[in-house]
Amino acid sequence: MNQKIHLQPMDRVLLHEYYKGFVMDADIFMDMSNFREYTYAPERVDAYFDKLQSQKDRVDFLIMKDEKPIGEIALKHIDETAKQCELSIHLQNDSVKNKGYGTQAERLVLEYAFQTLGMKTVIADSVLKNKRSQHTLEKVGFQETGRDETFVYYKISKSDVRAEISIKKADKNDLKKIYDMQLTAFRPLLDKYEDYETSPAAEPFERTLQRFRFDNVSYHLITLGTEVIGAVRVRWNDDIYVLAQILIIPEYQGLGYAQEAIRLVEAMYSHASLWRLDTIAQEAKLCHLYEKMGYHKTGQSEHIKDGMDIIFYEKVMDV
Repeated sequence: MNQKIHLQPMDRVLLHEYYKGFVMDADIFMDMSNFREYTYAPERVDAYFDKLQSQKDRVDFLIMKDEKPIGEIALKHIDETAKQCELSIHLQNDSVKNKGYGTQAERLVLEYAFQTLGMKTVIADSVLKNKRSQHTLEKVGFQETGRDETFVYYKISKSDVRAEISIKKADKNDLKKIYDMQLTAFRPLLDKYEDYETSPAAEPFERTLQRFRFDNVSYHLITLGTEVIGAVRVRWNDDIYVLAQILIIPEYQGLGYAQEAIRLVEAMYSHASLWRLDTIAQEAKLCHLYEKMGYHKTGQSEHIKDGMDIIFYEKVMDV
């Protein structure tokens, strides 16, 4: 199951707990001569809390997971006349990064900004070298408005907020839908490589039915709001799992949804010690996607035909 977070109004005791585990992120410094390692000091945390409480044009939350603070997020410079405010977010340390928590927190605080505060626009910025921050902002719907030698600047309105994707286990009634999406999603690769022996776009529906009956195979629907936009097939042997297939229908490709789906699937099977997958070596975008998600080439490959090879990847998990 995807690990959810929630937002907690700023609290002095929890803020101390948060900063006891805080590690300064070097990616927020363009000039590394200004970077300093963080050392917890109770009096500094108290002073910071008091400062936050004294500022009336902001609202601050702690990002909570399993009732422990893992980040802080704020809406600041709240302008009731212009109906605009600025988003700020920090996560505690690397152990809670690249897990989707920042994305969840930003979606929650944007909902608060638009629904509760009645804001029309939320702005944000990201240090130029902090690609992770920029990716998260763009994933929830922020649009770049400009950049300089230090920052990338963003804004978002209520209509720009992208719906969150989710994963749910498919049943037999979903198989025809999955099969039809499979044909659509993989047809361009079939046309390109003409691999009628191995392409998912050339398989009969009976093959999908056959896989569904296996005890160690599970199908999942990828949904965006109420719309089904793709599917994932997983198989396993003990604690070794295989991302056997992930597909996003063409109109939703290239928008980051495959990355989110992979994170959700990995979280759903959190007991897996190792994930494996394979893809077409000549498809640079697919290789980049999996490598970006932490998968590493095993060195194994399989030659299919001239101009087409299958390359294998693995990802060791922390369990």
